[in-house]
Amino acid sequence: MGKRKVKRKAPKKLKEKLDSQFNCLFCNHEKAIECKIDQSNKVGHLTCKICDVSWQCNISYLDEPVDVYAAWIDACEDVNKSKREAKARERERERERARDLGDANDEPAIRRAAPAAAPVSTSSEPVFANDGLDPFDDDDEDDEDY
Repeated sequence: MGKRKVKRKAPKKLKEKLDSQFNCLFCNHEKAIECKIDQSNKVGHLTCKICDVSWQCNISYLDEPVDVYAAWIDACEDVNKSKREAKARERERERERARDLGDANDEPAIRRAAPAAAPVSTSSEPVFANDGLDPFDDDDEDDEDY
């Protein structure tokens, strides 16, 4: 007579936990962004502990905090893209106006004055210019004036 075979229990699959704290795009602090998911209301909340940036989006039952963070990055890219396109359209309009004025008066178009320099501070605190650029904007085409 033969022995019965012994069944081994299958090892439990460990589910890797994804991060819920991330780096902030605006203040560049590590682990400053905290993502929370509210499954009952189907809303993902994202807040920065340092600069108080907050954002929220709709989620599905499959979404994790990393998905909320990725959606925030995509939203920032969309905003930057629309700002770049608006600036490009405005520059094109100014060029057309300058060409129209130049053709009508047979004079060279008047150029805009250079932007004023940032004020010099005597205190030890750094002075940051509020130039309207987003920190996530890596495209340098609209930064020619600076």
